[in-house]
Amino acid sequence: MTVGPDNMVVPKQVEVGDVQGGLRVIRSGLSPNDRVIIDGIPHAMPGARVVPQKGTIRYAAAANAG
Repeated sequence: MTVGPDNMVVPKQVEVGDVQGGLRVIRSGLSPNDRVIIDGIPHAMPGARVVPQKGTIRYAAAANAG
C-alpha cells in the first residue's frame, strides 16, 4: 500500500523477490517517489485518508554476517 499526493491509501501491484537482511526485495511496481506504508497496514484500506509520518526501515546486514 502507498500514500497518494492527496494522502489517500493507494494499493500498488508489485513483483516481490527474495528476502535480504530481513527485508523483502520489491522487483517492480514502485517508483522512487512512492510513499510506502510501513506500519498500520491492517488499518490501511484503499481510498482511506491517512496522516503520513516519516519512518525508517533498517537493513539487517549485520544480523546476517557470520
